[in-house]
Amino acid sequence: MTCPRIMFCGEALIDFITTDGSIYHAAPGGAPYSASKAASQAGAQASFCGAISMDLFGEQIAEDLARHGVDTTFAARLDNPTVLAFIQVCEDQHPKYAFLDRDSTMVNMKPSLPAGTLRAGDMLVLGSISLVVSPGADNIVDFALNESQTATLAVDPNVRPGIISSHQAWGPRMNRLLSLSDMVRVSTEDLEFYAPDDTPEQFANARLSETAGLVIVTDGEHGAEAWSRSGHAAVGCRKAAGGDTVGAGDTLMGYSLAWLAENDVTGKEALAGLGDDALNQMLRLASCAAEMNCEAVGCNPPVRSDVDTRLDSR
Repeated sequence: MTCPRIMFCGEALIDFITTDGSIYHAAPGGAPYSASKAASQAGAQASFCGAISMDLFGEQIAEDLARHGVDTTFAARLDNPTVLAFIQVCEDQHPKYAFLDRDSTMVNMKPSLPAGTLRAGDMLVLGSISLVVSPGADNIVDFALNESQTATLAVDPNVRPGIISSHQAWGPRMNRLLSLSDMVRVSTEDLEFYAPDDTPEQFANARLSETAGLVIVTDGEHGAEAWSRSGHAAVGCRKAAGGDTVGAGDTLMGYSLAWLAENDVTGKEALAGLGDDALNQMLRLASCAAEMNCEAVGCNPPVRSDVDTRLDSR
């Protein structure tokens, strides 16, 4: 049996992280980029097809993906500069963001794949700020909707309000994507911006009434919930010490996708058929990985063996 491929598309950038406002720690980041590393660390066949710059930072990004076992065969290399993200971690460990993205690889992204690269059961994963600024954002949506005729489409909005200058452009684009997605992951902070009148369950039910078969809603240290058309599960989260929450949602997303691939439930109908027990297994693994990510600074998804050991000790 061929293992499902998980293809990630979106921004690859450099995070500059500070806790005191003066000293910054630089590391590769970006939601789909980080989720691809998490999926690979979890044992999945992960690929990245977002654009990567030819500049100094782009070289660091490409090397980091290779080091984590993520295939970059389909990642276009562009002359445009890498997006730079500045992140200040506050006392409550929740980060604040600022972005430098003018004429960047993200804004100029135009992803494509050779015909037949993605097969039924493979997953195409989109997110976050790459879905904000055109023409790149519109190019990604057009690409995704074409590929979703065959592959399973997963979307993680991972909203960053500071970069969304026009809700009139971003909102309809996101509505279009979510209405056609097979899997959706959002945080409660995302919902406060995108659907402030919806509870997590209401949002999930709305997506499940359209094309989605699986919806995951994360709520930081309060844990995560998942809904399918056949089940529901909720898990708590143990508070991590010594790090920050940067990349926690990306790690949870990557590990969730890896669990789905490992258990051969990546097809559109298979997602809808996930029951309570299966959803609980997926969330326990993914939430533990996210917790371990938060024990370090920045996005550092753990390897699968370490996550399994942590779970076995509980």
